[in-house]
Amino acid sequence: VSPKHLLTRSMTMEIMAKVAAAQEYRCSAKLRRNFLAGECHFPLLHLHQSMIRRDYLIVGAGISGASVCEGIREHDKKGTIMMVGNESFLPYQRPLLFKSYLGKTVPQFAKLQHHDAQWFEKQKIDLRLDTIVTQFNHERHLAVLGNGQAVEFRKACLAMGSRARRPQIAGTNLGNVFHLRSIRDVMGLREIVDLERNAV
Repeated sequence: VSPKHLLTRSMTMEIMAKVAAAQEYRCSAKLRRNFLAGECHFPLLHLHQSMIRRDYLIVGAGISGASVCEGIREHDKKGTIMMVGNESFLPYQRPLLFKSYLGKTVPQFAKLQHHDAQWFEKQKIDLRLDTIVTQFNHERHLAVLGNGQAVEFRKACLAMGSRARRPQIAGTNLGNVFHLRSIRDVMGLREIVDLERNAV
């Protein structure tokens, strides 16, 4: 093994220990953010029990993330996969949301799903909904979830998709102004439409 690889391995082990130390001592969020940048120094400790190791980390639990999982399973049947997303629902077809949920009748959500929960379980995919990634360091193969858990990964894919850009004008933050992206956005708009006579 070359000295360069030895150095990288050493740095990886050190940063993992730093993250574990932050979790064990319940340090502030600002302090934890500095760990990945190497700005804080803690003595090397045994890795915390909350350290998670996965072969693949997929950030984004939409159709793109699910498609990445499909591709991985075609070539790697045994590799461990974690998919993380900040939505509460399984991956669904966003383009079908607006036509389906803004009509007179609301369809069953299962018809919009890309895969059901059993598919992810069968494929042995660690699916984390309602979860965000607060820190990500590709060079050191580390990420930190919103609950403070640290994840060491071999490979990662960022599949978060895009969001509507909010124009910097007055009124865009009012309760009756909607930016449509998720099922919650569409359901909120549907409730307003049922009450209001005029909509733009």
